[in-house]
Amino acid sequence: MKLLIPLSNPVTLLAAALILTSCGSKDDQAQAPPARQAVRVRVQQAGAGASGAGTAASQSLSYSGTVAEGTGVTLSFQVGGTITQLPIEEGQPVRKGQLIAAIDGAVYRDQYQAQLAQAKLAEDTYRRINQVYQEGSIAETRLVQARQQYEQAQAAARATYQNVAHTRLYAPIAGYIGSKPADRGALASPGAPVATIVQLSEVKVNVAVPEAEINRLRKGDRATVRVAAVGEAPLAGRIEEVSPVADAQSHTFTVGVRVSNPGTRLKPSMTAQVSFDQAAGAAGGNSGAATALVLPVRAVQVDERNRHFVYLVQGSTARWHEVQTGDLVGNGLAVTGGLRAQDRVVVDGYHKLYDQAPVQVIH
Repeated sequence: MKLLIPLSNPVTLLAAALILTSCGSKDDQAQAPPARQAVRVRVQQAGAGASGAGTAASQSLSYSGTVAEGTGVTLSFQVGGTITQLPIEEGQPVRKGQLIAAIDGAVYRDQYQAQLAQAKLAEDTYRRINQVYQEGSIAETRLVQARQQYEQAQAAARATYQNVAHTRLYAPIAGYIGSKPADRGALASPGAPVATIVQLSEVKVNVAVPEAEINRLRKGDRATVRVAAVGEAPLAGRIEEVSPVADAQSHTFTVGVRVSNPGTRLKPSMTAQVSFDQAAGAAGGNSGAATALVLPVRAVQVDERNRHFVYLVQGSTARWHEVQTGDLVGNGLAVTGGLRAQDRVVVDGYHKLYDQAPVQVIH
């Protein structure tokens, strides 16, 4: 049975219109797409570096190192003999020219006296022959022979005197006694170490640097040194030398950092932490740009086509953005192309993003 509604009744017409409008509204709501929920993300300005501070791709390469003396001298005798004097102890300060050790020089003094006597005899002989030669009573060849013998005797006397002088060791520099491997009464052989003197007004910190990062460092580069044994206050240093040859087993290169040591608080063999301030893409790297930006490694992703990309926040939207990358720098990754220093890069919450996703930046 069909329901017939009289259209002539105004009240009836109004009720029918309301019913039709309500039905149409429900259909429209069912077909409307749901609103997209904003993804909460954290961002970092591209020019802030991986540490979140600064305006360039400045990174700190940090390594462990060992303190060594700034200058060291190993002392040894040039002649052999029994050590009769050794008035030093390890750690003792010494001044330049101070006696370090002496050996029994009686034998060498006797040899010198004998050679000196031979030289005086040759001198007397030469003078007598020269006087006779001046009178014309002797050939010139005899005079020449006498003069040669005299000169040879003098040279021999000087040589034996050097042996006497070498029986005593003096400090060639001021510093501290680093080691004393010899003992009084022992037999010293030529060239055998007797003592070492080290200078500690400046020290050198030796650092083993991996082969992948050695080309970032140059002689004269600044470094920051921290030695826990004397406190955490940073000490300024500079690279003094970079070894051109790697260790055969560890494949690391030794880098020497010169550090001022007022008060001689730093001692050889102390451990240190050394940081080198480096710009990503520095000479020798593979990044190809001297002004690369550095991002946390987690912020740079790779898609199925092996493209490196990041998400940039533009307004309240995240945009997919391709970038070119370089080397790892400290805890970050050098980005050599595709970014500007003022770009805001998503560093947390990126795993929920897609191109043009709505985002809410949190701090």
